[in-house]
Amino acid sequence: MFNNLLDLTRLESSLSVIARMNFRIDELLMNLVSELSRIQPECKVKFEIPSTPDEEFQFEIYGNEGLIKTAFQNLVENACKFSNNQPVAIRLEIVDEKVRVSVEDRGPGISDKEVEKIFQPFYRGDTTITTPGHGLGLSLAKLIIEQHGGSIRILNNKKEGITVETILPHR
Repeated sequence: MFNNLLDLTRLESSLSVIARMNFRIDELLMNLVSELSRIQPECKVKFEIPSTPDEEFQFEIYGNEGLIKTAFQNLVENACKFSNNQPVAIRLEIVDEKVRVSVEDRGPGISDKEVEKIFQPFYRGDTTITTPGHGLGLSLAKLIIEQHGGSIRILNNKKEGITVETILPHR
């Protein structure tokens, strides 16, 4: 929680200067899945790329690789918490000249009322009472994605879980 608070504060600060470089989002996500399978073997993650882009550079992102990793790690770990021991799906696609990453869980889902609040710091939904956490992961992920010129939204599958969809510009 302390590290998430520090990251959140630093990103919200107008003095924050983020070091950026080109990196491949597909490699970052593959490494993240590999790390998670080692650290949290109970969390089953399926990573897929439905179609390969015409040019490899389309998977390149210009940004801070560490922060982007933090954002997706928060999204995937959150999905694992609520997946009811079902696999989490990560899907990477190129759509309209942008990179789309979807993280889908098979948990209890959330109400439409909660979707509006889910990105607020410290917000914890009705279905999270028995699940550990502090309500910072999604707000931090949103801030990181937006700092990189992207967007993030929740696609509510109601009782079949949620999909968190991020859109980022490629380099």
